[in-house]
Amino acid sequence: MPIHPDRRSTALLFAAGFTVPALLWGCERGESTRYRRIPKGAGFIAFVGAAEHDPLWPILRAGAERFERDQGLIEVRYVAPAVDSPDQQVALIRSLAGPSLRGLCVQVIDPAALESVFDLARQNGARIVTMIRRTNYPYIDGHVGYDETAVGSALADATIRHLHRQGAIAILYDAGGDRAVRDRYSAFTEAMKPAIGIERWAEIECGGNPVQARRAMGSFAARYPRLSAWVSMSPWPIMELSPRAATNPASSSLPPGCELITCGAEPWVWPFIESGICPVVVGFSYADAGLKALQFCQAATESSTIGGREYAIPIRIVTRANLDEYKRDWAVWSEPATVAGRRQ
Repeated sequence: MPIHPDRRSTALLFAAGFTVPALLWGCERGESTRYRRIPKGAGFIAFVGAAEHDPLWPILRAGAERFERDQGLIEVRYVAPAVDSPDQQVALIRSLAGPSLRGLCVQVIDPAALESVFDLARQNGARIVTMIRRTNYPYIDGHVGYDETAVGSALADATIRHLHRQGAIAILYDAGGDRAVRDRYSAFTEAMKPAIGIERWAEIECGGNPVQARRAMGSFAARYPRLSAWVSMSPWPIMELSPRAATNPASSSLPPGCELITCGAEPWVWPFIESGICPVVVGFSYADAGLKALQFCQAATESSTIGGREYAIPIRIVTRANLDEYKRDWAVWSEPATVAGRRQ
């Protein structure tokens, strides 16, 4: 794993306060659509999750249920494989891809695995909207996910603010991984260039592998114990760890005194935020993600145009200070539409 030491950067001016003003709202673009009332019996939209126990699945489903309740014109079937398995997700979609399938919203697990079943769905006239991860499939009608350039810039801004514009960092990245992660890394690198007071002591290619990431961290920290913080494009170093590791890093092979600045504030990351191992995390406000996906898919069933509909999930910086608020919001986002409706 190559290590590129001692890269310095030049000065950054930024406004006070720990927010990302340009990034705190979702970005939506696409054609405006007038909806035509469609009989319930005229086919259905399949809203497909990554897995029944995926932390985002209840939120995506709840958002879609809100749209179906308030603006739905087509029957929606909510399904997810029992476990996070590309093969099971493909088999599930294949079982649904008959002539009655009007639309398909998919929380993508493996982009490459879905191409053949997307072909089958398209042959039967279904319109396709992807969620969270992008695919290279050319006939996508909409996407709800992350603006990776904005995420990388937010990660740089969070790093600069947390370190008060001075210190030394080592960076973990995955050169051969998803294009999304590579775009995030490129944007982070560009946004860090003006930060003259923060030295980049190493950029370590960990292949997106949690074990390799922790091993690289331990080896580097032993030689350079004065490192201020690690910055990881994704939370690889804490993946596959027990929550107990958040309060006992020695049991997890994390370096002593490790501070990790990263992206992705899902529930399994919360103990590491609470303990201070992850003092700041670039998270997301998922409230409208499922709603937008189903809105795009329903609109696509009434349009001859392919593509053009996108929604960038808003960025939200999560720290120990605001974690309780984020937890409360997460619970609200996960409430089924019937419960949310009663609370209004």
